[in-house]
Amino acid sequence: MDISVGRVFKALHDRDMLENTIFLFISDNGGEVDPIRGHGSNYPLRGNKMTYWEGGVHLPAVIWSPLLNLDTPRISHQLMHVSDWLPTLYTLI
Repeated sequence: MDISVGRVFKALHDRDMLENTIFLFISDNGGEVDPIRGHGSNYPLRGNKMTYWEGGVHLPAVIWSPLLNLDTPRISHQLMHVSDWLPTLYTLI
């Protein structure tokens, strides 16, 4: 995945489109731990995909864009719901 993202990044840069780009990496829900469908782990969180425990709803997300105008990278441990993305992104345009 790193190589593919790098290629997209480079292609946007080469076409002078990177300055107006927003990269979002988000997941839909926790990992699948059913051995029939594949093995995953949400440890140390309880629960998995399709549950209301943290293992099913507590997920990482990454946003990157020159439009954010950040002097230094930030890490937030605050809770966020998918419905928060639209107003957040809207402030960038």
